Amino acid sequence: MHKSQYLIIPEAIDKDLCERIIEAGDKLEIKSALTDGGKKSPYAHVRNSNVAWINTDNFKENTPDYDLMSEIYEEVDTTFNMARAEMGLENWDISDRQPFQYTNYKIGQYYDWHRDAREDPYVLGDKPNLIRKLSLSLLLNDPAEYNGGIFELETNWTNGPHEQWKRIVTFDPEKYWIQQGTMIVFQSHLYHRVAPVSKGLRKSLVGWYLGDPWI
Repeated sequence: MHKSQYLIIPEAIDKDLCERIIEAGDKLEIKSALTDGGKKSPYAHVRNSNVAWINTDNFKENTPDYDLMSEIYEEVDTTFNMARAEMGLENWDISDRQPFQYTNYKIGQYYDWHRDAREDPYVLGDKPNLIRKLSLSLLLNDPAEYNGGIFELETNWTNGPHEQWKRIVTFDPEKYWIQQGTMIVFQSHLYHRVAPVSKGLRKSLVGWYLGDPWI
């Protein structure tokens, strides 16, 4: 079976849940995002956005927010697993995921070209040797609420100049069915970016799914 590098799911999450995620996310302490290595990292300039985490530190048990968090993970995981199957990646070892990240991009903010996968493994609980294999980006608000902030993905990135290979896929709402609730699932080793926002505020949910290193 052909293995897809990415998949777009236009109505992955309904608008009501998107709005409830935004409402809950906006109540959290949203901080400036960092790359690996923090502010002193040589790659710190690549990222300029604001984030909060959808996790048990912020969503306490026996509260309505905790119930919402459970609903978020159930809905997103269900859609992710369907996407993984459609991409032909059911045989990929996926054993865990990191907490979902609520991300805001204000005017002038961006996340320049980067990969979610890294050489050093992640440690999650008693699992000391995991790597990111699949990522997702879920658009939470209507793209009519902002300008810029376009998600771009660079496929076949080892193959040559952009002009020759036309390897950058630009998920422009005017060309793709990108709307509130659209999810893009993609292989974590692919370079991608969120272009600078020129007007308004872009809101998204980001996730990473992990497994044992490739043999």
